[in-house]
Amino acid sequence: MSQYYISVLDAVCEKGNGRDNEDAVGWLPNAVWVLDGVSGLETSIVGGGTAARWYAQTFSAHFSRHMLMQPDASTLSLINLAIDDCRSLWADLGQPDMAEPAATFAMLRLVDGQIELTSIGDSAIRFKDMEGRVTVFGDRSVEPFEQKTLDRLIALQKEQPDAPHSELSKALKSSQRNNRQYVNREDGYNVLTLSPMVPRNIVSSTLPNNAETDFLLTSDGFSRYTEVLEISDERAFFARAQEQSLGTILDEIRTTEQSDPDCRIHPRMKQFDDATALKVRVRNLTRHKSDA
Repeated sequence: MSQYYISVLDAVCEKGNGRDNEDAVGWLPNAVWVLDGVSGLETSIVGGGTAARWYAQTFSAHFSRHMLMQPDASTLSLINLAIDDCRSLWADLGQPDMAEPAATFAMLRLVDGQIELTSIGDSAIRFKDMEGRVTVFGDRSVEPFEQKTLDRLIALQKEQPDAPHSELSKALKSSQRNNRQYVNREDGYNVLTLSPMVPRNIVSSTLPNNAETDFLLTSDGFSRYTEVLEISDERAFFARAQEQSLGTILDEIRTTEQSDPDCRIHPRMKQFDDATALKVRVRNLTRHKSDA
C-alpha cells in the first residue's frame, strides 16, 4: 500500500471588505481543507461574528475532531457528523428566525493508500495531471446561478453608468434570494448547510499513484486571480503559486481589485472577497524508495 506524506508549504487566509473573515482552513497529518462561509443576504451576528464565520470555524473544528476519532470513516460520514454537531449548537443559540448558515468546502485527504479530493461548492483544488496539464478540480454546480446574478449586475451597470457598486448590489438581492431556493436540490447547486449531505451533493475523485504532486486549495476569493480578474491563465497561475509566496499573489489580487472599485472592469459581487489558499505537497514515500 502507498505511504503518502502531506507537507503544507504555504498558507494565506485574509479578510475581504466584509465585517469578518468568513473563510477557514484546517489540516491534519492525513488531510487539508479550505472552507468559505457563505455570506447571508442580511448580516446575522452569532457569538460576536457573522453566522457565516461561525459556521466555517465551527464546522472545521468539529470535522477535525471526528476525523481524529474515526480516521477510517468515509468522508461523507465525517461531513455529516460535523453537520450534526453544528446543527445542535445552532439550535442552542436560540435564534430560529435567523437564516441558517452555509459554506463551501474543498479537501485533500489521504485514505486507503490513495489521494482523495472532495469539493462542495466553488472552493477548488488545482494540480498538474500526469501529462503536466493544470487541472482545476471542483464543484461547478453553482456557476449557472451565479452567472444569472452577474448578468443582471452587468445590465444594471449599463443602465446606471454612474451608480456606485454598493447601490447596484442592493438591487441584486432578489436574484440571490431566488438562487438560494436551489441549495442542494437535484436541479440546483451544492453547499454545506445544517442539513445532512447525500452523495449527489459531493464531488469527489481519487488520483493516480505519483511520487510527488503539488496542490493548491483555494476559496473563490483567491481563485479570482484567473476566474474573475483574469490576471493570468490557469497554467501561469499555478506556476506562479509554486514559485512565489501566496502572499505575493494575494497582493496582486488586491491591487487589481483596488484598481476597479466599482467592479465594472471585472464585474463581481464584492470589491474585495475573503481570500484563502493552501499550497500543499504530497509525497508518495513508497514510490520515492523504489525510485532511489
